[in-house]
Amino acid sequence: MQRKDYQDALNELRLGSSFCEEMEKKLSAERAEADEYTDEVTHVDVISPRRSHKGLAIAAAAVLLIGGAGGTVLYRNKDTFLSTTTNEDSSYYDEKSFAFPFGTVDLHGLVVNYQCDNYMGSAPVTVATEEMGEQLISLFSITDFEKLDTLEPIVKGSGEVMDFHTDYFFADFYDNGIIEIIYIQDDVYREYYKISEDTFEKMRNIIFKDYDLGFLDQFGIKAELFSAQLRVDDYDGGLSNTEAIALASNINNIQWNERDTDGVKDSSDTITLDFESEGKKYEIILGDNGMASAEADGKMSYYSYAAEEYPYMRRTVDKGVDADCPIKYDENDTWLAVTSVMERRGGAVYIEQEKAVLLDEDEKKEIYDALAGFEWRELLNSAVGGFDIYDTSLNFGSCSIGFWSDGKCMVSDYTAERTFMYLLKKEDYQHIRNLISEAAADYEDDDKVADYCIDHILYEDDSDQFFMLRDNSVTKGLANYTFDTGEKELKKILLDAEWKKDISGISSANTMYPVFKDLRRGILYLTTDGMMIIPDYGLKYRCSDSEKLSAYLKEMRKNAAETENTEKEEKTDNTENSEE
Repeated sequence: MQRKDYQDALNELRLGSSFCEEMEKKLSAERAEADEYTDEVTHVDVISPRRSHKGLAIAAAAVLLIGGAGGTVLYRNKDTFLSTTTNEDSSYYDEKSFAFPFGTVDLHGLVVNYQCDNYMGSAPVTVATEEMGEQLISLFSITDFEKLDTLEPIVKGSGEVMDFHTDYFFADFYDNGIIEIIYIQDDVYREYYKISEDTFEKMRNIIFKDYDLGFLDQFGIKAELFSAQLRVDDYDGGLSNTEAIALASNINNIQWNERDTDGVKDSSDTITLDFESEGKKYEIILGDNGMASAEADGKMSYYSYAAEEYPYMRRTVDKGVDADCPIKYDENDTWLAVTSVMERRGGAVYIEQEKAVLLDEDEKKEIYDALAGFEWRELLNSAVGGFDIYDTSLNFGSCSIGFWSDGKCMVSDYTAERTFMYLLKKEDYQHIRNLISEAAADYEDDDKVADYCIDHILYEDDSDQFFMLRDNSVTKGLANYTFDTGEKELKKILLDAEWKKDISGISSANTMYPVFKDLRRGILYLTTDGMMIIPDYGLKYRCSDSEKLSAYLKEMRKNAAETENTEKEEKTDNTENSEE
């Protein structure tokens, strides 16, 4: 494969959120002494969750994150650092503070971020004014904050989110009314609350009213798009708030050129918006050929624009098209299923970790029948950077599928070297998650799962070649050592080892060796103390005897580094000789 292909594959890697946090902690720590030479791995390529600044701050909150990728220790002892107050207690808090059930916040001067999955730059960070503080207190004083007694993943709306933080916690307000609180002082744990969606919209309008989110100001039309009807492909229905905000922003910022004739009729694909404002009816048609038309209360006008802008708008309102189930059943395939679960680990300590299971024939058939019965819609947009890390996945050998709680799923076909995005109903996602959770609940054959992952990532072919990510792979591009021989010996060492699931942290005192054959199939992070991290599935294992593996990896990379230095010296000598 070419380097570009590997870079594309690396960009598709989905790493669990706490794996990213653990790696950031490991890599920000003081570098360990080089064991035999100084070519240490000092950074690992990761795909960070949305608003990664929060993840990094949590990781720096002086707690040891343990568990698999997606694993975070959650201590439920809020009273150790935050007492409960009420809004009637005015002896300490000023009139611009509000006592939420999760902590008191000074609303005047509060720094609030607003983001939307489809359009990351919808509004700048905003500092709440005194007037905003008063309006927010009035709003929150009549708001019912319902605490949710759940440890299951929360469906976090369609993409709009406002967030702020104090010295004690991060608060994320989602557009479906869900509030996620992550406490970050003495301990780390999460709580969830529910408010009405109407309250979210009022809160957004108070804080970000000056940015006219979702407001169209183009073609002589000034109107909100929140109530617009969308027609695209076989979809005819309303816009979500995130779609309205993103689409209005796109249209407002495009250069439009008025023309005399209708060119949109020659388009092969269009976006049509119908809406009303102040008693007037409007229709806008955007064509993929760079042409558009606008009807304002019966008056037509025509425009041209840069056609390359169309795909961005089209992906913003991608509703997908009807599609067949992309998974084919083969009774000879081994199916690995992974999902995240919350488990109590004694007292008030909870741990979020990945549970993996190799499905038996009955379980495979039940899950396949469910998948085959779903309504699948294939999406145009293959970019998943705005989505949260998926928490449930299936691997079939030749392909894998990752599920998000909002119904989106990503199918990676290893044979076609392509990735496809689909949309399922949210209840279908929950059904698959429940089936996998039930199958994984009592499954404990760690070594068998580890061997499957090893065999899948270091897959069988005619080559004995494998690769190892090298130091500073981020700054240098996808730089790696290439080993033309040794893959089969490495694989045998790994398969001969006995692996047990491990929930300890990643020690900064150990050297890490990231090995792979094809990044589309995943990567194994091997450490000198016998740990194997598989970020694609959020799994971590440890072998009891790591000496043979550690010695082999050290020798392989040492030889690769020496070979590279020799080649560099020879190249330098040749260059100097040619200049003489």
